[in-house]
Amino acid sequence: MKGTVMISCLLLALLSTSVTSQEQYELVEKKFQKSKLKAPARVKANKCFCLLDDGLNSICLDDTISVKAGWEFTQEYSIYNGVPASGTGTVSQYYYKLRAQPYISVDAVIHPYLIIDKLYTNEITADLDSFKAYVFGELLYFQDHSICLNAGWATDKILFTLQMAMSFRDCYKTVINTLFNFDNWVGPSAKWIDSCDKSNDEDLTLYSWNPITAAKVNQYWFGDGTLKTSGCFPGNLFKDSFGGQALNNLIVYVFAQFMNFEKVEE
Repeated sequence: MKGTVMISCLLLALLSTSVTSQEQYELVEKKFQKSKLKAPARVKANKCFCLLDDGLNSICLDDTISVKAGWEFTQEYSIYNGVPASGTGTVSQYYYKLRAQPYISVDAVIHPYLIIDKLYTNEITADLDSFKAYVFGELLYFQDHSICLNAGWATDKILFTLQMAMSFRDCYKTVINTLFNFDNWVGPSAKWIDSCDKSNDEDLTLYSWNPITAAKVNQYWFGDGTLKTSGCFPGNLFKDSFGGQALNNLIVYVFAQFMNFEKVEE
């Protein structure tokens, strides 16, 4: 008898533990599903200016504008093979080029929009494609001791577009639902308009301005980037003097060390 009572108590304890564990498992599972289905918070990068924004109707303007100004230095050490033109050097030789170029880069989008709930939407987008423009001054030193100074400008393609897109509302009313019931007209849930949806919209280009249709590279004001037998300013100053040879050897040594350093880093 005592053994039977003990077995019954043990079974009851195991059953209650199993039910409690099952309840805890279901609770944890529900919490996991709830946290898994929770939408991540969205952070708007740019704030917009609104004359009206009540959650349904909006008159707003947002923008993304980036204007940067700065300068860059570029260096090049390579072999010059000349160009097939009259009055230019064609003997292969090493040269060193140092260029300084102040620049400005621009990227801008301005986007005003109007939303009238259940009636009309209008968006205008003024877009200036990202571009970079700069002026430069450069010094070229050739292995034959010639020095050439050049100056010029360069720019990416420049394109500005003004576009508009608008949409209306496509709505309908069910006139006849059945011949024996007119609740769609006189019932407690009857509506003047049963449903509305947004119509299609189409981008319309209002204006386009493309003053530079393709990138302009190395547009020289002074010099032309080549080694000329005459007219390269200031020209051959050192000739085969001791100073000219020493300068050549110094440049070759510095760049040789630089290239070896890059190989070690790789």
